[in-house]
Amino acid sequence: MPPSSRVRAVLFDTRRPGPQDVDAGSVDVASLADTQLFWIELHDSALQAPIAERLGIPPEIMEAMRDTEPTPRLVDAGDCFWLRACGIRHGDEDGSFEVHAVDLIAGRNFVVSFGSGDVARAEAMLGRPARRRDLGRLSAASFVAARLHALLSTYFEAVSRIEVLVERIEQDILDPGHTECMDDLRLLLRSTSRLRRILAGHRALFTGLARPDFRPDDGEESRRHFAALDDKYERAMDVVENSRELVIGCFELFSSRTALSMNETMRTLTFLTVLFGIIAVAAGILGMNFKAGFFEARWGFWIALGSMALAGAAVVFLARRYRWM
Repeated sequence: MPPSSRVRAVLFDTRRPGPQDVDAGSVDVASLADTQLFWIELHDSALQAPIAERLGIPPEIMEAMRDTEPTPRLVDAGDCFWLRACGIRHGDEDGSFEVHAVDLIAGRNFVVSFGSGDVARAEAMLGRPARRRDLGRLSAASFVAARLHALLSTYFEAVSRIEVLVERIEQDILDPGHTECMDDLRLLLRSTSRLRRILAGHRALFTGLARPDFRPDDGEESRRHFAALDDKYERAMDVVENSRELVIGCFELFSSRTALSMNETMRTLTFLTVLFGIIAVAAGILGMNFKAGFFEARWGFWIALGSMALAGAAVVFLARRYRWM
């Protein structure tokens, strides 16, 4: 059957050419083989209870899911486990973003996901083509690890967008006619701080998945996948931390550029003070109350004015030569 807007059920089977869209109520999960994986993508909270009853999901998991706060959590209920993780959806061009929570329940050869968005987005989060039938060889835990790998990739994408914005702001700062960019820097710093805060909240989740005593019966393959997932989480934390340092460095560049502009202004004012000071000294000397033949000359005024202009030209020449201005 074709996927609906409320629920999609897909059966991955290595014995078939590709994933099969099936009725969510027609699959007996107890009879699934190790070469099969049953995936349900749910987009309607009203269907949670019927699906949970059909799959035999423990009540403690359903009770934990009633808390709708987008906070990372992990509950191991023996036969299956539930987790909630938060991904990033890109927002405006100013580096803002939206947070969306994803709930994943994994049992024996089945996975149920809630809140992943549309079906195309959910398939893209697999990180590999959904047409490949060998996905049926994945265990439910490995399938969840693949989903979480894709979810962590949204943080790398968010950091890439921030780096592009930082580079653009740096170019604006170094532009001689740069404008005020404090508002952009403030928004970027807020975004990176929020990104770090959200990702840091997942530490207990990914550490818990990588623990040796987390579902030891699932096999070495699942433990290896969760260990790799924990390593990717640590790399994501490093990248997010580095993005915050980039924004702070951009602010320091802006401060240095502002200080340099202020120094150039003060140097210009100092030069003008020296220039007019020399002329003022000459005018003051000529204005002293003493008699001199110079004052009786016919062209005395113009001679004095020319001398002041010549002295000013000499100061300007020296300033240009030694780059005082």
